[in-house]
Amino acid sequence: MAYPCETLDRAPYTGHLLVGTPSDQGRTPGVPVVRWSTGILDQPPLHRRLAVTATSRDFEKTPSPKVDRSYHLGHDDGMPRVTGPAEALIVVDVQMAFVSGDEAVPAAGHVLQRIKLLVEKARAAGALIVYLQNDGAPGEPDEPGTPGWELHLPPQDSDHEIVIRKSQDDGFDGTQLEELLDAHAIHILAVCGVLSEMCVSATVRTAMSLGFQVILPHDAHATYGVPASELSDPIPAAVVSRVAEWALGYPADPQIAVLEHANGVAFATASDIQHRL
Repeated sequence: MAYPCETLDRAPYTGHLLVGTPSDQGRTPGVPVVRWSTGILDQPPLHRRLAVTATSRDFEKTPSPKVDRSYHLGHDDGMPRVTGPAEALIVVDVQMAFVSGDEAVPAAGHVLQRIKLLVEKARAAGALIVYLQNDGAPGEPDEPGTPGWELHLPPQDSDHEIVIRKSQDDGFDGTQLEELLDAHAIHILAVCGVLSEMCVSATVRTAMSLGFQVILPHDAHATYGVPASELSDPIPAAVVSRVAEWALGYPADPQIAVLEHANGVAFATASDIQHRL
């Protein structure tokens, strides 16, 4: 499905790149919805105009060349492990519906503090920050245009802070997140947000399958508990989040490192990876 191409200068909305469905439903007043084309990848990532076309639910992504990111795996007691600082931060679905009000995830305040810390550290390093924003179905708490859909942590006007709208759990599904990361020569991701076993897990799993290394701070992702049913007693939210980490393969899988605290995450500067561009 093709859509008309738009062109947008960086000013005055530098860095606010919204990638999602072709509809303008739910767009934030005063902030343009920007659509992708391969033109964005033809320019240096920090100095480009955006020539872009829309994606949609049935978007079929052109396979990108396989990128070898394995040299970032060091060794710990004979087992390869993720080494080096994170090069980008992925903030998954930190939207008002999930982190504020009566329906917020448990301990939302603490998790938000940890996520804010990661954002501040990434900003200080000049690292790429990608905010995934889920477009919920009609009637869902994160339906576009509703208060619950809004990002709790709005991005700053910067080439390094980008919003990508999505309609699936996986932040790579139907978007060009992979192409964006490759355009910035990113190999190691720090991931945070909600919900642990859904959108966080789906995005991390695909990132790993694409060869990215992932750093997941334990105290910077969260979810809801599982209510009691005929199948089981209630399962606390903290247990659900921990099981999500385990299901991603840590500690057996060398591509993922789960850190106890967000303050243990370091970020590389743009100059540290400039040689790859």
